Amino acid sequence: MFGWLAAFEESGASQFADAAIRAGRYLVSVQDPDGHWRKGNPQFARGDATLYNARVSWALAEAGVTLQQPDFTEAARRNLRAVANMQYENGWFPHCCLTDSSRPLLHTIAYTVRGLLEGGRVLNDPEILAAGQLAARHLMEVVREDGWMPGRFRQDWSGAVSWSCLTGKPRWRTTGCVFT
Repeated sequence: MFGWLAAFEESGASQFADAAIRAGRYLVSVQDPDGHWRKGNPQFARGDATLYNARVSWALAEAGVTLQQPDFTEAARRNLRAVANMQYENGWFPHCCLTDSSRPLLHTIAYTVRGLLEGGRVLNDPEILAAGQLAARHLMEVVREDGWMPGRFRQDWSGAVSWSCLTGKPRWRTTGCVFT
Protein backbone atom coordinates (compact mmCIF):
# COMPACT_ATOMS: atom_id res chain seq x y z
CA MET A 1 0.00 0.00 0.00
CA PHE A 2 2.86 2.38 0.78
CA GLY A 3 4.27 1.70 -2.67
CA TRP A 4 0.98 2.45 -4.41
CA LEU A 5 0.59 5.66 -2.42
CA ALA A 6 4.13 6.76 -3.25
CA ALA A 7 3.62 5.96 -6.93
CA PHE A 8 0.36 7.90 -6.94
CA GLU A 9 1.87 10.91 -5.18
CA GLU A 10 4.88 10.90 -7.53
CA SER A 11 3.02 10.31 -10.80
CA GLY A 12 -0.55 11.39 -10.15
CA ALA A 13 -1.63 8.27 -12.08
CA SER A 14 -5.05 7.17 -10.89
CA GLN A 15 -4.23 3.48 -11.41
CA PHE A 16 -2.02 3.59 -8.30
CA ALA A 17 -4.71 5.30 -6.22
CA ASP A 18 -7.21 2.71 -7.48
CA ALA A 19 -4.92 -0.13 -6.41
CA ALA A 20 -4.50 1.36 -2.93
CA ILE A 21 -8.27 1.84 -2.65
CA ARG A 22 -8.92 -1.79 -3.65
CA ALA A 23 -6.41 -2.95 -1.04
CA GLY A 24 -7.95 -0.70 1.60
CA ARG A 25 -11.46 -1.92 0.83
CA TYR A 26 -10.27 -5.49 1.17
CA LEU A 27 -8.72 -4.75 4.57
CA VAL A 28 -11.87 -3.03 5.78
CA SER A 29 -13.98 -5.99 4.57
CA VAL A 30 -11.96 -8.62 6.46
CA GLN A 31 -11.45 -6.71 9.71
CA ASP A 32 -12.95 -8.47 12.70
CA PRO A 33 -15.52 -6.57 14.80
CA ASP A 34 -12.96 -6.16 17.61
CA GLY A 35 -10.62 -4.30 15.25
CA HIS A 36 -8.07 -7.08 14.65
CA TRP A 37 -7.21 -8.78 11.37
CA ARG A 38 -7.16 -12.55 11.65
CA LYS A 39 -8.46 -13.58 8.23
CA GLY A 40 -5.89 -13.87 5.48
CA ASN A 41 -2.84 -13.95 7.73
CA PRO A 42 0.07 -16.12 6.54
CA GLN A 43 -0.28 -19.87 7.03
CA PHE A 44 3.02 -20.01 8.89
CA ALA A 45 1.88 -17.45 11.49
CA ARG A 46 0.06 -18.30 14.69
CA GLY A 47 -3.64 -17.50 14.44
CA ASP A 48 -3.51 -15.34 17.56
CA ALA A 49 -0.41 -13.44 16.44
CA THR A 50 -2.00 -10.37 14.92
CA LEU A 51 -0.70 -7.34 16.81
CA TYR A 52 2.12 -6.78 14.31
CA ASN A 53 -0.65 -5.84 11.86
CA ALA A 54 -0.49 -2.41 13.50
CA ARG A 55 1.93 -1.63 10.68
CA VAL A 56 -0.87 -2.43 8.22
CA SER A 57 -3.03 0.10 10.07
CA TRP A 58 -0.40 2.77 9.54
CA ALA A 59 -0.55 2.15 5.77
CA LEU A 60 -4.35 2.11 5.85
CA ALA A 61 -4.42 5.39 7.79
CA GLU A 62 -2.05 6.99 5.26
CA ALA A 63 -4.28 5.78 2.43
CA GLY A 64 -7.38 7.08 4.18
CA VAL A 65 -5.91 10.54 4.57
CA THR A 66 -4.26 10.73 1.14
CA LEU A 67 -7.20 9.29 -0.79
CA GLN A 68 -9.94 10.81 1.38
CA GLN A 69 -11.36 7.46 2.49
CA PRO A 70 -12.72 7.95 6.03
CA ASP A 71 -13.65 4.28 6.35
CA PHE A 72 -9.93 3.46 5.98
CA THR A 73 -8.91 5.83 8.76
CA GLU A 74 -11.64 4.50 11.03
CA ALA A 75 -10.61 0.87 10.41
CA ALA A 76 -7.00 1.82 11.13
CA ARG A 77 -8.02 3.59 14.33
CA ARG A 78 -10.12 0.58 15.41
CA ASN A 79 -7.17 -1.76 14.96
CA LEU A 80 -4.61 0.50 16.60
CA ARG A 81 -6.84 1.08 19.61
CA ALA A 82 -7.44 -2.67 19.89
CA VAL A 83 -3.67 -3.21 19.85
CA ALA A 84 -3.12 -0.44 22.41
CA ASN A 85 -5.82 -1.92 24.65
CA MET A 86 -3.93 -5.24 24.76
CA GLN A 87 -0.71 -3.55 25.93
CA TYR A 88 0.50 -4.50 29.39
CA GLU A 89 1.30 -1.85 31.98
CA ASN A 90 5.04 -2.26 31.30
CA GLY A 91 4.52 -1.53 27.58
CA TRP A 92 4.67 -5.17 26.47
CA PHE A 93 2.42 -6.58 23.74
CA PRO A 94 1.18 -10.18 23.84
CA HIS A 95 0.48 -12.09 20.63
CA CYS A 96 3.12 -10.22 18.71
CA CYS A 97 5.14 -13.01 17.08
CA LEU A 98 4.64 -15.38 14.19
CA THR A 99 5.91 -18.41 16.08
CA ASP A 100 6.74 -17.82 19.75
CA SER A 101 4.51 -15.41 21.66
CA SER A 102 6.53 -15.82 24.87
CA ARG A 103 9.69 -14.60 23.08
CA PRO A 104 8.63 -12.49 20.10
CA LEU A 105 10.98 -11.37 17.39
CA LEU A 106 12.24 -7.81 17.46
CA HIS A 107 11.01 -7.69 13.87
CA THR A 108 7.34 -8.14 14.82
CA ILE A 109 7.68 -6.02 17.96
CA ALA A 110 9.06 -3.20 15.79
CA TYR A 111 6.15 -3.59 13.33
CA THR A 112 3.75 -3.23 16.24
CA VAL A 113 5.51 -0.24 17.79
CA ARG A 114 6.08 1.62 14.53
CA GLY A 115 2.49 1.00 13.47
CA LEU A 116 1.31 2.61 16.69
CA LEU A 117 3.73 5.53 16.47
CA GLU A 118 3.14 6.35 12.81
CA GLY A 119 -0.56 5.47 12.85
CA GLY A 120 -1.07 7.59 15.95
CA ARG A 121 0.71 10.46 14.22
CA VAL A 122 -1.33 10.17 11.01
CA LEU A 123 -4.60 9.85 12.93
CA ASN A 124 -3.58 12.54 15.44
CA ASP A 125 -4.55 10.15 18.23
CA PRO A 126 -2.63 10.71 21.51
CA GLU A 127 -3.81 7.42 23.05
CA ILE A 128 -2.40 5.36 20.19
CA LEU A 129 0.78 7.40 20.07
CA ALA A 130 1.32 6.99 23.83
CA ALA A 131 1.10 3.19 23.54
CA GLY A 132 3.81 3.19 20.89
CA GLN A 133 5.99 5.58 22.87
CA LEU A 134 5.79 3.44 26.00
CA ALA A 135 7.04 0.36 24.17
CA ALA A 136 9.64 2.35 22.21
CA ARG A 137 11.15 3.70 25.43
CA HIS A 138 11.77 0.14 26.63
CA LEU A 139 13.38 -0.82 23.34
CA MET A 140 15.60 2.26 23.37
CA GLU A 141 16.92 1.23 26.79
CA VAL A 142 18.33 -2.03 25.42
CA VAL A 143 20.07 -0.65 22.33
CA ARG A 144 23.82 -1.03 22.81
CA GLU A 145 26.28 1.73 21.92
CA ASP A 146 27.02 -0.05 18.62
CA GLY A 147 23.28 -0.23 17.77
CA TRP A 148 22.92 -3.96 18.46
CA MET A 149 19.65 -5.33 19.88
CA PRO A 150 18.62 -8.91 20.65
CA GLY A 151 16.48 -10.65 18.05
CA ARG A 152 13.88 -11.84 20.59
CA PHE A 153 12.60 -10.39 23.85
CA ARG A 154 10.92 -11.60 27.02
CA GLN A 155 7.90 -9.96 28.61
CA ASP A 156 10.15 -7.96 30.97
CA TRP A 157 11.92 -6.44 27.91
CA SER A 158 15.08 -8.44 28.51
CA GLY A 159 16.83 -10.05 25.57
CA ALA A 160 15.92 -13.69 25.05
CA VAL A 161 18.60 -14.65 22.49
CA SER A 162 22.21 -13.83 21.67
CA TRP A 163 21.55 -13.00 18.01
CA SER A 164 20.01 -9.95 16.34
CA CYS A 165 17.16 -9.61 13.83
CA LEU A 166 16.38 -6.00 12.93
CA THR A 167 13.35 -5.13 10.87
CA GLY A 168 15.34 -2.50 9.05
CA LYS A 169 18.48 -0.48 9.47
CA PRO A 170 18.32 1.98 12.35
CA ARG A 171 18.29 5.63 11.41
CA TRP A 172 19.12 7.90 14.32
CA ARG A 173 17.31 11.16 14.95
CA THR A 174 17.59 13.54 17.85
CA THR A 175 14.48 11.90 19.31
CA GLY A 176 15.92 8.39 19.20
CA CYS A 177 16.14 5.39 16.93
CA VAL A 178 13.63 4.97 14.13
CA PHE A 179 13.59 1.80 12.06
CA THR A 180 13.25 2.27 8.30
